Amino acid sequence: MDGVGLTRWLRTERPAVPVILAARLVDADDVDRQCAPEAFFEKPYQLDRVAAKIRELLSVED
Repeated sequence: MDGVGLTRWLRTERPAVPVILAARLVDADDVDRQCAPEAFFEKPYQLDRVAAKIRELLSVED
């Protein structure tokens, strides 16, 4: 199972779990359907941006 497949499973089985998808090559339609655009990071990604998104999704302050 790839990340998009796992995201699909999570959306069905655990919809409350926030998802951040990171991939080098992915079908843009899959990204649009599976997660908000701001929760997708194309590899290589900037670690600080991913960390900020994780903090936001978990509502953790610096």
